[in-house]
Amino acid sequence: MKLPGHDAIARQADEHLVTHRVKLPRKVVERPIRQVVKRLAMALFVLAATAFIIWVDRDGYHDNAGDGVDFLDSLYYATVTLSTTGYGDITPVSDAARLTNIFGQRFVRCATATLQLGYVARLIVMRRSPSLSFPSQGSV
Repeated sequence: MKLPGHDAIARQADEHLVTHRVKLPRKVVERPIRQVVKRLAMALFVLAATAFIIWVDRDGYHDNAGDGVDFLDSLYYATVTLSTTGYGDITPVSDAARLTNIFGQRFVRCATATLQLGYVARLIVMRRSPSLSFPSQGSV
C-alpha cells in the first residue's frame, strides 16, 4: 500500500529517496501586445535591411517595366522575395545579385520561418498547458 509522501522509488540501495516536490522557478512572460510589437519591429528591420541591400546593388537587378530599380522597387522586391511569392517582374541578373539572393535572402527567409514556427509552437503549448511558463522573448 502506498502511503502519502512515500511515492519515490530507489532503484539501488545507495540511492537517496526524494520525498519532496521540486519547484521550478516561474518567470513572468511579457505581455502579448509587447511580444507582437517586438516581432513586428524585427520583421520591419529585416525587410528594411534587405531592401537596402537590394537598393545598393540595384544595377544587378532587372525590372520588366524597364525603368530601373529604385528604392520602392527594392522594397517591393524584398517583400515579394522574403514572403516566398516571387512574381518574376524584378529579377537578379548580375552574379553579385544572384549570390545575395541565394545566400542572404534565403538565410533570412529560413530564419524568419523558424522564428514564426517557434512562436506558433509556443502558443500551442501555452494554450494546452497554461500552468507552464516560458522564458521571455529574447531567448526563444
